[in-house]
Amino acid sequence: MSDVAAKSCISLNWLIVWSAAGPFAWCAQMILTSALASYACYPDAARLGAVAPRMGWAPNAIGIIELSALTLCAAGAVFCFHAIRVMRDDSPGTHADLLEVGEGVPRVLAICGLLTALGFMLATLFDSAAMLTVPFCGG
Repeated sequence: MSDVAAKSCISLNWLIVWSAAGPFAWCAQMILTSALASYACYPDAARLGAVAPRMGWAPNAIGIIELSALTLCAAGAVFCFHAIRVMRDDSPGTHADLLEVGEGVPRVLAICGLLTALGFMLATLFDSAAMLTVPFCGG
């Protein structure tokens, strides 16, 4: 951990974890919702026109998964934004000076984490819009 992260009381490990929260949430959401939706509509070899009777809970579960993914993306963005604000005044000098000596790496990681979390939050929102606009099981 660099001196900047130590002075700011921002753990570099937590910064890495929360920077990866957005991509992780989006991937988990895509895998879980695809699996649930496909099994609810295709429990056997033929497609059903409606949700299988034993899978009536699937649309609600998919909604909960979507909201959980959005919440995880937002939490990652909030943590990274907080880290940027905390580390803003830790070291004097320009950005180029800080990167040359390696002290600006946690700040750059926090900025990349914020942008990544916001990008994957937008992707999750677009995926969630499909749940509201496309009829479940195509019918």
